[in-house]
Amino acid sequence: MQRRLCVLLVMALLLPLTVLVATPAQAQGGAVCTFAADFRVLPGFSSTPSRGTFTTGGETGTVDCVGLVFGQEVIGAGTFGFEGEYGTGPSGGDTCSDGQGRGTFSMHVPTSLGRVHAQGTFTEAFVGNGGQFVGQGPVMEISCLYEFRPTQGDCVTTPARAETMTGQGGIVA
Repeated sequence: MQRRLCVLLVMALLLPLTVLVATPAQAQGGAVCTFAADFRVLPGFSSTPSRGTFTTGGETGTVDCVGLVFGQEVIGAGTFGFEGEYGTGPSGGDTCSDGQGRGTFSMHVPTSLGRVHAQGTFTEAFVGNGGQFVGQGPVMEISCLYEFRPTQGDCVTTPARAETMTGQGGIVA
C-alpha cells in the first residue's frame, strides 16, 4: 500500500512535466507520442541492489505520434527500441523499488515525406513502477513518463528479467 502511494505521488509530481514538454513541443513543430515496448533485464531486478543491462532487442516496440517530426507530419505508428545499463545511480544498484539507468534509443517514424530515423542517448530514473526517460539525439529531444511491469519473474521470489513498458511524452525535432 505504501509503495503504491509513493508511486502515485511520484507520477502526480511528474505528470505536469509531460504537459510542459508536450505542449511546447506541439507549438514548436514537435509531436506528442505514446511509447510501448517489451524488454529483457539481466541479471534482473530484485530486492537486492544490482547492476546490469536491458534491451528491447532492436526496434521491437512502437511509437505513435501526433504532430510533426523533423517538420514532417506523422502519419502512423513507427518502431522504437532501446538498450543500456541499469544501476548507474549513486545508490550502487537498482532494486524493484527504485533505480537509474542510461543507454541509447532508436526509432523510425512514418511521415508525409517518408520514414524518418532518429537515435540518441538517454537517462532514466524510476520509483516503484513509474519513471521518466529523457533522451537527446543530434537534432532532437525526447521526454517520456512511463510505467512498467514484470512479465517474467516477480521481483520478490525471483528476479524480474522481462518487463513491458508504456509511456507518453513528446519529441522536439
